[in-house]
Amino acid sequence: MSHRVSRILERAKLKVTSPRASSAGRTGWLVLKKVLEDIADAADMCPPLKTVLKGVVAVMGYVDTVNDVNADFSKIASRLEGFQTIFEQFRTQKDVPPVINRRLERLTKELVPIGTMIQKKMGQGATKRTFKALKDVEDVKDIFETLATLLEKYQIECSLSIELNVLDGVAARLLEKLGHVQHAGIDSQTGDACMEGTRVDLLEEIGVWSRDPDVARIFWLSGMAGTGKSAIARSICHKLRKAGVLGASFFCSRGTRNDVASIIPTLAVSLARQSTAYRLALLDVLQDEPDIGHYTVQTQVEKLLQNPLRDAFGDGPPTFVLVVDAMDECLDAKATRSMLSALLPRSRHIPIKFFLTSRPERHIQSQFKSTQHDFHHTLRLHDIEGSIVEADIRLYCTARLNKIRASYEDQEPPHEFPLEWPSSQDVEMVTKRAGKLFIYAFTALNYIEGKQPVERLLGMMELNFTPEQPLTGPLDEMYSLILTNALSPASHTLDEIKKTKQLLAIILVLRESLSVAALGELIAMPTHHVRSMLEELHAIIYTPARNDSGAIATFHASFEDYLTSPDRAPETFRIDLSSGHEALETACIRTMASDALHFNVSGSHTSYLPNSQQVFAPLSTSLTYSCLHWVHHLIQLTDPSPMVALVYPVLRKKILFWLEVVSAKGHARLALGLLHRVLTAENIRDRLSPDIAGFLRDAKDFVMLGHDAIELSAPHIYLSVLPSLSPSSTIAKTFWPKFRNVPTYDVNGIHRSRGPLLQMSGHAGVVRSVAFSPDGTRVVSGSWDGAVRIWDARTGDLLMDPLEGHRDKVFSVAFSPDGAVVASGCVDGTIRIWNAKIGELMMHSLEGHSNGVRCVAFSPDGAKIISGSMDHTLRLWDAKTGSPLLHAFEGHTGDVNTVLFSPDGMQVVSGDAVRSVAFSPDGTRLVSGSSDNTIRIWDVTPGDSWLSSQSGHGSTIWSAIASSMRFPAALRLSLSLEPDYTETSQSSPTSQAGPEELPNPSYFRLDSGWIKGPRNELIMWAPKDYYHGMMMPRTKVLVGRDRATLDVSRFVHGDRWTKCYAPNITSDDS
Repeated sequence: MSHRVSRILERAKLKVTSPRASSAGRTGWLVLKKVLEDIADAADMCPPLKTVLKGVVAVMGYVDTVNDVNADFSKIASRLEGFQTIFEQFRTQKDVPPVINRRLERLTKELVPIGTMIQKKMGQGATKRTFKALKDVEDVKDIFETLATLLEKYQIECSLSIELNVLDGVAARLLEKLGHVQHAGIDSQTGDACMEGTRVDLLEEIGVWSRDPDVARIFWLSGMAGTGKSAIARSICHKLRKAGVLGASFFCSRGTRNDVASIIPTLAVSLARQSTAYRLALLDVLQDEPDIGHYTVQTQVEKLLQNPLRDAFGDGPPTFVLVVDAMDECLDAKATRSMLSALLPRSRHIPIKFFLTSRPERHIQSQFKSTQHDFHHTLRLHDIEGSIVEADIRLYCTARLNKIRASYEDQEPPHEFPLEWPSSQDVEMVTKRAGKLFIYAFTALNYIEGKQPVERLLGMMELNFTPEQPLTGPLDEMYSLILTNALSPASHTLDEIKKTKQLLAIILVLRESLSVAALGELIAMPTHHVRSMLEELHAIIYTPARNDSGAIATFHASFEDYLTSPDRAPETFRIDLSSGHEALETACIRTMASDALHFNVSGSHTSYLPNSQQVFAPLSTSLTYSCLHWVHHLIQLTDPSPMVALVYPVLRKKILFWLEVVSAKGHARLALGLLHRVLTAENIRDRLSPDIAGFLRDAKDFVMLGHDAIELSAPHIYLSVLPSLSPSSTIAKTFWPKFRNVPTYDVNGIHRSRGPLLQMSGHAGVVRSVAFSPDGTRVVSGSWDGAVRIWDARTGDLLMDPLEGHRDKVFSVAFSPDGAVVASGCVDGTIRIWNAKIGELMMHSLEGHSNGVRCVAFSPDGAKIISGSMDHTLRLWDAKTGSPLLHAFEGHTGDVNTVLFSPDGMQVVSGDAVRSVAFSPDGTRLVSGSSDNTIRIWDVTPGDSWLSSQSGHGSTIWSAIASSMRFPAALRLSLSLEPDYTETSQSSPTSQAGPEELPNPSYFRLDSGWIKGPRNELIMWAPKDYYHGMMMPRTKVLVGRDRATLDVSRFVHGDRWTKCYAPNITSDDS
């Protein structure tokens, strides 16, 4: 008997004063009356029920006593105790769900005849009655038993206690027939949620959505493969459960939970265990259609979600959130699409919210694109700013590595770790390699944790590290699954598969990411064809929503590694990158040969303004790409001969137009390197005919001659640089006849020396030190701007972003013997060690010198680094750990300006007044360049002095390099500098110009060669060879000591500059 009924019994006993009133029957009768009275008082939201119960209670008031029934009426009261709590969850009649209202109406109808029977049995006289006969008592008891059964049945149906209904066999069997999937919910998931402190803003955004009743009721989290969607979904489930609004969850998984037809039935069963109102509404549906779990997904949406949810919650705001993770894992794409197409438009009328995650697969993405935006909220993980994702991955890596260390140190015997493990460089390396791919970080850390964590992490830091199965397995499995669907012969023709692989090859070798429209234009493929081929690859290749914005790109570098590694990708998936290069080279040549590339393609309106102030005509992305990258694709071909034959006539006709595009786009500094690369590439140089090679060399000389003018002004390619050519140049022979209205030179006695092979520009300060990589393919430079840069020695291209970290001027740089590491010394007294492949710091700065580091060098085995400093000492360092190996070497009385290991690594030579030293290859001789203006050759045998000395240099000798031939047979100097040297010009003694014809001297800049107008207009540029003693009469200029006459009588410039070009005039006409 409940405590409440017991209390009522006690109160009833206290009121009894006569023996008659003390009977158990009397007491039970009063308790039952009180319970029914309480229920009637609480039933305001159901007036019919209230009326019936009030009537029964009123009749009971006319009965004086009941005898000989012991505690039967008390038992009936106990069964009904708490019934009124059903109504307490509803504040008004409007709050009562339809499903509850229907049951109340049914209960009221069933109670009406019961009330009538009670009234008839007991009568309604004006005086109280006493039931004495046993039959009277039993009849009344039976009637109230029936009333109690009806109320109790309703109470069980509507009770908030789920366990009561679970015990109901009929309900359990009906729910079981839905065929829900076990272990699909959050409680069965073994994967981790987001680590504390990561994804903070993202989780908060989703949390705000879940709490806002006025937002779209579907939230779609889209993310490319490996971006951490499931971890986010698990975190969301935990947060929703804590808030009391997690209705149900379903985590799809290929191979186990991949039937889309099971999602809604499973969610329905789980939600029924959470919500009484929904359970009642669902049972009503199942009683009519018990097999609905096997209906189509569209019907399931309607009859398992929409109808029962509206029946349970009416039109009120959503209370619960349903979570479905990884919808793309479901096998039946058509059924998944059908489920979404049914759910999205109905979502506004379903009083519940849905949090959905998936990769951006075509069949899913198309549904969210085709529906109104107020139906859903979409967040794309891959669109989140890279720095935010990087910070989360960095935090995750730091925590995991520290946890790995702790777990190994707890073992017996404990595993030994370096003091600073993991270092910040360790964390940064894993973070950078992961990019936006959480699965890479997760897999890499699992690999490190597997065994020998110190050694595995150190191995990943190596330049030539090749990932193997323990690290690549999960990634390869993911990529294989996606490509199996995208390249399946069951759903694609062989031609479609071939074209898709061709497109993949093109995307992998693109030099810069392009929009869908730009790529389609470049390779002459309609945009809808491009999209069609990429539709099933959205999980690994980002395809922007719009054709004209965004860029197609693979999401992680590991995808290319997978597709091109024979031991990773199956033969059917493997991609031949050379086919991509060939397709793009063909596209580049076709674009440049078209009318898209022509004179004044930049649309320059005047020749007076530099490029930075011009309003250029828009250049198509396909043309810009073709002009900048045709060389790269050409040199990647195994046999480029056919392509060389195609591109040569295009260049012969349009080389200046090509330069105009390069100049207008701000890439003039690349032109020289591109031409140099064609001339020197191993796969091309021996295949060039003399005519082609000669033309390319002349084109390279053209760029070298006018580099400054080409970089500053596109129009002056034609107006200034072209007229400055030697008449013997093939460029001059080809284009002079077409450009007649430009200045012309008449030169006598001037002989030009061939310029440097390459010019590398980019530092913002003095370049103090340079070094070649051991294989000669790269150059490292250190500058007073505090940066270290690594360049391609064949093209002059910057290979990566500047290596920044020094706080002051960089004095010295050096490559390790294997070319994998760069060391740099700074005036702040520190040395930094860089990964030469990716440009990342490999360890903390090496600190120990008390003044600037003037020189650094690696030992021949790369294990040690020697440094010389302005503190007059040398220091030896471990190149792997950065630890000092010995105490400082003292003895110098001045700054240590040069330091070098002997070829056997057993000796170190250093100098202060000596500015540069170099060993002979056999290590027996040493050459030195000194501030006393001498070069000396030394025998390094102990006790011997120099063998020979050469003097005569008028400036300090800063650097010397020993010849590969024997000393002293050959000796080469690499650089002889006079820092304060200034070239002095000399006017021609034969000038024919009068004083009144001389221009304002400030208009001519000796340091740049530009003749400018009074408002700084760019009139023309002259090469350095010509501008000694520059004077400018009204029509002619006499240039330099060796007489260069410049005829400007036909020179057009300013807004008439385009008149310089007369394309229909040939050399015969001139």
